[in-house]
Amino acid sequence: MPYPVIVQRCAFLGIQPYKRVSVASRYDHLLGKVPDALVAKLAGVSRASIGVRRKRLASRKS
Repeated sequence: MPYPVIVQRCAFLGIQPYKRVSVASRYDHLLGKVPDALVAKLAGVSRASIGVRRKRLASRKS
């Protein structure tokens, strides 16, 4: 089934669209408190992506 049809049906039925969530978002509370390497290992992502995420979240808070 084409994706636009699914979106139209969801809107018609009042169903919220699926929102993709980052696997690293579960560990946001640890950013800046424990080393990025440990958070990356727990989340199963690269250390660089955790560093980028930490910087992006810090800039949003400012």
